[in-house]
Amino acid sequence: MILLIDAGNSRIKWGVFAAGQWREKDAAPTSDMAAVAQRWRDLNPAWAVISNVAGDGFAQLIGQTFQAGTRVFWLTPKAEAFGIRNHYSVPDSLGTDRYAALIAARQHGFGHVVVASLGTALTVDALTADGEFPGGMILPGYRAMLRSIEQATQGVRVGLGQWTAFPTNTSDAVETGIVSALVGAVEAQRDRLAARVGAEVAVLLTGGDAALIKSHLRRPVTLVEDLVLEGLLWVAKESGVADA
Repeated sequence: MILLIDAGNSRIKWGVFAAGQWREKDAAPTSDMAAVAQRWRDLNPAWAVISNVAGDGFAQLIGQTFQAGTRVFWLTPKAEAFGIRNHYSVPDSLGTDRYAALIAARQHGFGHVVVASLGTALTVDALTADGEFPGGMILPGYRAMLRSIEQATQGVRVGLGQWTAFPTNTSDAVETGIVSALVGAVEAQRDRLAARVGAEVAVLLTGGDAALIKSHLRRPVTLVEDLVLEGLLWVAKESGVADA
């Protein structure tokens, strides 16, 4: 049994893979990580394969969680591995969640693709059909943008707005502005990659808020849940982790 863990800034996702199939998938806020760790301990997996952007506290918790029978594999980005040529100036400084998502996108066979993950932040990464990662960008996610407007303005209390072409109230104006900014970042990266490769570029969406922008993007666009977990599973298989 393999436990695959995607420890993000605000949420932790995990999956249990055994006998060639997913047995369980779940998620929880990072604030619940101690309780979640107890669940993992009770599973007593042979391996735990982990992407961690939740910080040192999570890494310490993992060190205290598993018994001697569980081997832990921490994903570390490389300059070239798992079908990805990583052009980050310091390759191992790339977020492991972004790296795992790129690995999964490569295995999906999308060709030239922009991988956009919308959670606490929006990450927008370019990937060529032959596995080159020339770079990407990071900007505040949907909820972070909402909070910034509320905190930086006088008297603006943002409600549940709706996207509309020409907003006529503040809530709709904020919603439309934020969605347009997020969509614009993804489409700008798509256009830049298309200019670089001279071919059509698809968009692969993932993350908890990805559905908010999917309908506003040009085609082709695909939404894939748990892309980071898929990438971790591929890493496990390529690394010879038992039962992967």
